[in-house]
Amino acid sequence: AAIDCCVLLNDWDKAVQLAQEHEFPQIEGLLAKYASHLLDKGDKLQAIELYRKAGKSTQAATLLASLAQEAGRSKVNPLGAKRLHVLAAMEMEELRTRVLDTQLKTMGLKEEETTQRDMDEEYELGTMNLKPQ
Repeated sequence: AAIDCCVLLNDWDKAVQLAQEHEFPQIEGLLAKYASHLLDKGDKLQAIELYRKAGKSTQAATLLASLAQEAGRSKVNPLGAKRLHVLAAMEMEELRTRVLDTQLKTMGLKEEETTQRDMDEEYELGTMNLKPQ
């Protein structure tokens, strides 16, 4: 109810904060609405920051790349455009790192489970080498 009130009053920062604090199940929808609200206002930088805080690297990188393209087309500040492209790439690298870390952790657990199962089978069959190595 408090989150809905914040949304109705356009206090999106407080709504997102409350949703995160209280593990609101519809937080993804709330974040999408808030981002849409920010983009409608033309506040791409705030939307990028929201996506970054929410761990939505793909969306943040997409917005950064669109800002970089706009800056590049204007030809006013090519260095600024370059920096925005680099930030977009760094955001995608952050996503790649998170995904790989998650996969490695998952694989690590599976390898431990497999090793334990193999050891249990060897013990049951009496083939386990119990000599210290």
